[in-house]
Amino acid sequence: MSIKFEYKHTPYIDWDSWNKAHEDMVPFTQSKNFAEMCSCNDGGQPFFLRIFFKGKLLGQALLIKKYFFDRLKGKKKIPFPYFECLQGPIFSQEVSAEIIFKTYQFLSKIALKNWATHIRIIPNYYSDRFSTNAFSKAGYTIQDWATYVLNMNKDHENLFSLIPRKTRNKIRKAEKNDVIVKKVCSWDEFKDEYIPTMVRIKGFPEYAPYWDFRSEWANNRHYYLARKDSDYIACLGVQVFNNVAYVFGYGISDDAVIKGIPAQDLLHWHGIRGAHEFGADFIDFTGVNPNPVLPKEKGIFSFKKKWGGDMVCYPIATKNFIPAKKTLTILFNFLYNKLK
Repeated sequence: MSIKFEYKHTPYIDWDSWNKAHEDMVPFTQSKNFAEMCSCNDGGQPFFLRIFFKGKLLGQALLIKKYFFDRLKGKKKIPFPYFECLQGPIFSQEVSAEIIFKTYQFLSKIALKNWATHIRIIPNYYSDRFSTNAFSKAGYTIQDWATYVLNMNKDHENLFSLIPRKTRNKIRKAEKNDVIVKKVCSWDEFKDEYIPTMVRIKGFPEYAPYWDFRSEWANNRHYYLARKDSDYIACLGVQVFNNVAYVFGYGISDDAVIKGIPAQDLLHWHGIRGAHEFGADFIDFTGVNPNPVLPKEKGIFSFKKKWGGDMVCYPIATKNFIPAKKTLTILFNFLYNKLK
């Protein structure tokens, strides 16, 4: 077959426009902006890959070279990288099963050539142009995963009616208990209010010294805080890209959980309404285990299911290049934390 792959570390001028011309729902994680954000944080290096067949461009994949990074010290934990391709590659309609298979093979070759410990691919689950069988044939292991995607082609009243009565009551309860939602509207508010709240609630002290929050503030990202009395008790981020919204970075304080304050229900409702007002046609509640076993997994599954979206299942494909990588990673992290 006359398949040709080429890649570089800077984006092709028509990268985003080609993706949008060949998919209705192109994820942010295959965009130039995402590559730039990864470069700013943790020293990620983008690989912009193009796939040609008989001289015609049939696909693109944004592959990110990353490191296990100690954000508190601002340095790599180990010298070996790993690779991720999130919600890619993007293929045109003319692509064949053989080209998809060869692309998965080539992506793993790039990672191996760069001394990677492993490569992980989450395909573009908004499209049917991926193949679990091709992943397996190319030597990847498969983990079943899913998300809930809500079609927001409705007004606020109808969107609210999709939510179960129990959740609607929780939203009203939060409002009656004087939980106030604040949309973060400036860089100063983001830096001085949202970031400290996120770090405190989610337990991320390592974020503070080196993280490039300017890249987190840009790229059509919207942030919300929930306040009870004088304290912020919950946070939520909403990303809007290509008419699709994603929720991310949400958390709630332990004290709010103990007191039974449903601040995240109220925040998510504000996030849904905000995404609708920002022009999103869909909102993606992001990854969830479709077959939850642990109590935490069951809680996450139940929370994301209740917003009225459709479940979308997809594979997470991983290829390890180091035998017993998981065991060695656990051992190395233990030793690193002992010796640092």
